[in-house]
Amino acid sequence: MWNSFSKILTTPSIRVATITLFCLGFTYASTLPYQSIIGIDQLGMSTWHYSILMIIMAVTGMIGSFVMGYFSDRTDDRKKSILITLAVGAVGFGVFSIFPSIWSFIFCLVLISPISGSTYGQLFAVIRSQTSEFGSRDAASINSVVRSIYAASWILVPGLVGLYIATRKNISDSYSIAAAAFAFCFLIYLVFGTSVKNNTVGQGSAWTGFKTALSL
Repeated sequence: MWNSFSKILTTPSIRVATITLFCLGFTYASTLPYQSIIGIDQLGMSTWHYSILMIIMAVTGMIGSFVMGYFSDRTDDRKKSILITLAVGAVGFGVFSIFPSIWSFIFCLVLISPISGSTYGQLFAVIRSQTSEFGSRDAASINSVVRSIYAASWILVPGLVGLYIATRKNISDSYSIAAAAFAFCFLIYLVFGTSVKNNTVGQGSAWTGFKTALSL
């Protein structure tokens, strides 16, 4: 474990991606626990309408992940697509934090979340591609440590945000934290993120890759 942690710290591309992942945990970990409360109690949505919204969000999330994955795998440098999705998250969550309404809430969940949420997969893809040079055993260990670091943010953040929200009148302030976290991650990756060549470019069509992924 300590050897893997050392490799994470000494490899710039992995180190920056890991730090970004940890900070990125402040986005959804600070909003998901309060999402239903904001939609139903603060914005006045009925439970039926909120349930329908969750179904639509699941569908757009699936479509968005596939589409963003397709374009991410077609770029020659994942840094560009990561910065775009982080910027979308900062703007989208920021819009709701400044103008909290049912429509901005729907806009954030249905359109922004699928795009910004794809940042997780892209960062893990960067880490996975950079660990290939260490051998399969070390690569698996490094990825496990990275996932643990990422999971730590989901353990710490909800409680910390809960303490903050308890002192506020509007629960939607959690979206301000998420917007700030997206902006912070954008700055981190803009300044310190290294350009990582995308090794999947030119390796067949998206449909070919999709069929391969589904094959047993």
